Parts: sequence; C-alpha cells; structure tokens
Amino acid sequence: MKKLFSTALLLSLSTVAFADWRMERFDLDVDGFVTPEELKVAGCTVRPGLFLAADKNKDGRLSKKELRKASAYIVRRHCPKNV
Repeated sequence: MKKLFSTALLLSLSTVAFADWRMERFDLDVDGFVTPEELKVAGCTVRPGLFLAADKNKDGRLSKKELRKASAYIVRRHCPKNV
C-alpha cells in the first residue's frame, strides 16, 4: 500500500511540473494563460474546435489547469517537439 501511495504521489507531482514546463514554453507574454495566437507563434497547428474544447470556461485562453488537461490532444499532436 505504501508503494502505491508513493507512486501516486510521485505521478501527481510530476504532472504539475510537466504543466509548468508547458506554460513556460507556450505562455509567451507570461500572463499565466495561453492563447491560440501564442500556440501559432510556437509552431502549433491547433484547430479552433480543439482549442474551444480545451477552453472549459470559454474565456478565449487556456489556464495552467486547462493546458495540462488538453496537452494530450493539443500539445503532443499539434505542436513541434523541438522548439
């Protein structure tokens, strides 16, 4: 049980660090949010529908939490690996 808890804790901490790295990469104006324009400048090709699906509160930008949840279908599939 201790191993399971330790593994779960480690994975949750690594997910948070991963999201912070994504914000550093795509939040070009360092305002804490990622816009479609910032993704385009970074070389990503994201369809408006995908961005809207990731933007849960519909404010036109992705928060750290929204970006973390969307990174599987936006960042990994539609952005270059090396920027």
